[in-house]
Amino acid sequence: MGGAEWSPKGQSIRDRITLWRLLLKGQRKCRVSSRKVRRLLLKTKEPLAWKLTTAELESHLTQDLGQYRDAKRGLTSKWRKAHVTTRTQSIAKVRRKTASQQERYHRLRSMKQREETRWRRKARSSGLSGGLRAIQVDQEDSSGNRRLQKITDPASVKDGCMQENGARYQQTQTPHSTPPMSEPLYTMFTGPDADNNQQLLLEGKLPIPGGLAYSTQAFLRHC
Repeated sequence: MGGAEWSPKGQSIRDRITLWRLLLKGQRKCRVSSRKVRRLLLKTKEPLAWKLTTAELESHLTQDLGQYRDAKRGLTSKWRKAHVTTRTQSIAKVRRKTASQQERYHRLRSMKQREETRWRRKARSSGLSGGLRAIQVDQEDSSGNRRLQKITDPASVKDGCMQENGARYQQTQTPHSTPPMSEPLYTMFTGPDADNNQQLLLEGKLPIPGGLAYSTQAFLRHC
């Protein structure tokens, strides 16, 4: 029916539409499945629908088609979201003892995640923004104190995010603020004799200088 998202409410409307059409076909002497008609009579809770006249069936069909047409303009997605959320919550409350129950829970959970991803994609494609809309930046106020200021301007939000990412991920491209090792080890392993000292360390023959902490000396002995 137009590729609308499935939900129990939408399915009940589609079942009634199918029932009215089958009954109209039967009154026109067309061949229909009596078993399918009986199943729809029970499913739609319309056990006396087969007694309706042609005018009454056409009136019900027109009414349900209009209701379904209006529902496809936004209600079907809401019904689908409510159905998936309800099912996931009800399954999460039950203790999953068997493997089939666990599989069913994970299947419903993945279905909910796919639905949420589809809704976000729809929002972005229809011109709505699904991204970051506000950030807090450490700035000086009018009194000279540094406080977190909320920024909502899109251009300022973008600049603030770029500055934060640059400060976070470009710090590896700058020299160390302090040497990675204190003296005299820093000179031993970065100076002109660095290669020779590294080889002596690997062979266990490096003379350990005095004045180092006990933990540092123990580390060099066991390298």
